[in-house]
Amino acid sequence: MIRILFVEDDPVVMANMRRSLAVMRREWDMRFFATAEDALLGMADRPFDVVVTDLAMPGMDGTELLALVQYQHPRVVRVLMAEPDAAGGMVRAAGVAHRILRKPCDPSELAFAIQRAFELEQRLSDPDLQSMISEVGALPSPSLAVVRLNDLFAFDEVDVDDVAGVVSSDVGMTAKLLQVVNSAYFSLAHHITDVREAVSYLGLDVVRNLCVAMELMKSFEQAPPTVQAIVDEIHEHSLTVAGVARELIQDRTKANDAFVGAMLHDVGLLVLATQLPEQFLELRVQTMRSNLPLTEVELEVIGAHHADIGAHLLDLWGLPSTIVEAVARHHDAFDVPSTGLEPVHAVHIADAVVSGRLDAGATAWEQDGELSPALLERLGIDERMMRLALP
Repeated sequence: MIRILFVEDDPVVMANMRRSLAVMRREWDMRFFATAEDALLGMADRPFDVVVTDLAMPGMDGTELLALVQYQHPRVVRVLMAEPDAAGGMVRAAGVAHRILRKPCDPSELAFAIQRAFELEQRLSDPDLQSMISEVGALPSPSLAVVRLNDLFAFDEVDVDDVAGVVSSDVGMTAKLLQVVNSAYFSLAHHITDVREAVSYLGLDVVRNLCVAMELMKSFEQAPPTVQAIVDEIHEHSLTVAGVARELIQDRTKANDAFVGAMLHDVGLLVLATQLPEQFLELRVQTMRSNLPLTEVELEVIGAHHADIGAHLLDLWGLPSTIVEAVARHHDAFDVPSTGLEPVHAVHIADAVVSGRLDAGATAWEQDGELSPALLERLGIDERMMRLALP
């Protein structure tokens, strides 16, 4: 049973929430509080798995509450609910909330969000995964520029000049951002040469996520000679998948999250290739010889899935949960409940489509099985859409 703490200062909204969520009583142990201060006292008395809070509250607001929960109870899932006109507050909350939902929120949407966030946290907290990660050794750490970007989004009212200033202070990050912005994936009407213009065009969240993704990928540019060719294949494959994933989604925000998630979907393989090259080569050989799904062979050879390893690393680097989830579930997104096409589904579909077009060898060995027709039908994806998305 999932233990959930709700924080809402409006008694009418709280009453409606209690009533609409009553159907979840068999699956959720729910507690309701009117203030952030009372919620913190409640968390001191008993453990919770999830905290759901309103953004606008008297005294301590929802963002401040979630920042404290993140510090005091780091494994608790944090969900923020906000009015549509609270854009500034939602930007500020991006660094502390696993999920941000707009009010009023349909009970089924809230239930989906809570269940998905909780399942993701459970995957990242799995003891076998933690044990495997400890064997890898030193994972790459965020650069100073990435740390500064994450700090901006966690604690400050962020604006274009703030983000552009951090990016501009790092020559390598600036060059990479302008290269990606001007690539075919974003189909710009004119060439952008100014960081501030790039930030204004793409949006604050997109630039932060792109910069973190590019810095993370840069950590794996140099690999042992035995696996360098495979690492290069993974990089190329990931960029192709990113372009397809972005084209599958019409919503610009979701499309950009899908692009970043697809760029990083195989970062767990890069961890294995660069940190455990001998085991990685054994994994590759066994997968191609046995004709078994990659994830099954990984459990035997490595003890964990590359998708979970990659998601764990992204979580450490502060990327939002939508992108972390897309990486964690890129082999099993058909199990993710949803009312429509989301980044996690787009990355899964794009990976399968791109891998299916490859000849034997390359990175085709890393895709498990075929696309589920039921998933495609549920999400409204047809063959024409996939053909249009392909490069």
